[in-house]
Amino acid sequence: MPMKRREKQFSRREFDTRLVQRALTNPQFRKRLVDNPKGVYASELGRQIPDDVVIRVMEESGSLVYIVIPYSSDIVSEAEAKMLAERKKTHREPCWGLGDGLE
Repeated sequence: MPMKRREKQFSRREFDTRLVQRALTNPQFRKRLVDNPKGVYASELGRQIPDDVVIRVMEESGSLVYIVIPYSSDIVSEAEAKMLAERKKTHREPCWGLGDGLE
């Protein structure tokens, strides 16, 4: 069942965490997320994702770990770097309706 968009908005980190938790507990959802991440992301958000946006799912293994570095077009301040790292801010404005303060 898709997540319902709440009146209270949520951050991208909260949204992504929900997707990961659901993928870890629901094999069918995990397969859909891996096979069609953009479609699942759009469906769960309840809105279209722009055509130029690519969403990828990468699964770690026991010996493979990924570190995702958020996009930034330039060197940023320590405060802005902290916000980007915590996903409290994103380079994409707005972030498809997520309540990350960028709308």
